[in-house]
Amino acid sequence: MKEKSARIYLLFLGLYGIAYMGSAIFQTFLPVYLKGIGLTQTSIATLLSFGPLVAILAQPVWGSVGDRSGSKNRVLQILLLGSGITVLLFPLSDLYSYLLIVICVTTFFQASIYPLSDAITLEYLSRTKWNFGPIRLAGTIGFALMSVAFGMIAKKHIDSIFNAYCLIMLLTFFICFKLPKIKGYQSQGKKVSILVLLKNRKLMLFMLLNFFIQITLGYYYAFFPIYFQELGADNTLLGWSMVFSSISELPFLLFGHKIVERLGIPKILLGTAFFRRSGGC
Repeated sequence: MKEKSARIYLLFLGLYGIAYMGSAIFQTFLPVYLKGIGLTQTSIATLLSFGPLVAILAQPVWGSVGDRSGSKNRVLQILLLGSGITVLLFPLSDLYSYLLIVICVTTFFQASIYPLSDAITLEYLSRTKWNFGPIRLAGTIGFALMSVAFGMIAKKHIDSIFNAYCLIMLLTFFICFKLPKIKGYQSQGKKVSILVLLKNRKLMLFMLLNFFIQITLGYYYAFFPIYFQELGADNTLLGWSMVFSSISELPFLLFGHKIVERLGIPKILLGTAFFRRSGGC
């Protein structure tokens, strides 16, 4: 029994470690690729802004599908496969209108991968004594390692981001076959009205806070890679910059449960939002 438990734990570590490698490649180096094919900063910003707009529509759709599915794992596999395949369409054309369509289609699948992964993981961990922090830490480590490794590759082969991202999504896809099956809350036909969520004042305040935080994150990921290169850095140094950025997550991921017990979640959220804002100044 202990061996099975340890194997499942390792699978979740692998899920996050590999999945976040994809984030390191796509979020960090896509703006660099777009600049390399001749797009202006204004065009890049406009293009990348459509991703969050699609996510606003896609996440409720996939969230609903996951809640009603007999296996959230299967829904996650659809997202991984769809994201991995559609990203291969990017290098087929440099036309702005074409890239706009591709980024919308890719984001439709990609935007819900990490939220659904968290939902599956947290639901399973609620039945165990394991903490989420160390598992999420595997994602940080994967992000950091891939940032450095791909930074060296992207120095000469920036267009390889799409093949590399596709491969990582496929690896994550196969890991999902081994994860414990998690059913959707409404898989038995029980329906829950969205009004129940809208009436939850704390949840609405959290969503509002998250909205403003995501604005700063979107700006950061769209322009920091380009700005960093304008300072004289190459893709290798860009990868290392992401490593140092991810290292800042370590204290909370290792000791987060103790920090939450002492300070409470609301104070932590406000504190992290403040430091995120200060870091962007």
